[in-house]
Amino acid sequence: MKKFYSFGADRFGCTDTEKTFSSLVIAGDKLYLSGMNGFDLDGNFHGESDPGAQAEQACDNILKLLEENDLPITSLCRMRVYVTNRDYRTAVYGAIGEKFAGTSVSSTGLTVKALPLSGMLMQIDVEAHIE
Repeated sequence: MKKFYSFGADRFGCTDTEKTFSSLVIAGDKLYLSGMNGFDLDGNFHGESDPGAQAEQACDNILKLLEENDLPITSLCRMRVYVTNRDYRTAVYGAIGEKFAGTSVSSTGLTVKALPLSGMLMQIDVEAHIE
């Protein structure tokens, strides 16, 4: 199993600085991306109070990580989209639709009470098949 783009738990206010998370894991013929949101891959947050802008950043992260792992956008097979307010769905899915136009991905959308940081309004997890 390979792990990429690990970051410290302190990003989410955890005081145990020895804990790390990985946004990307490759296990067998699957690539898993979790927690794609308004943070870019350098740890800068984009889209304060703007779920559409956060979704655009999340999609840019996904596209970049697929490219870095030599995977086409068509390798995406599963997507989970989390929003903290049902009204954000239009902006979030609008951004997803623009960035992933022409792809067919099994998707589940969930409205959740909260995400790890108060400014986070949405988050995307994806799975891709590696051939």
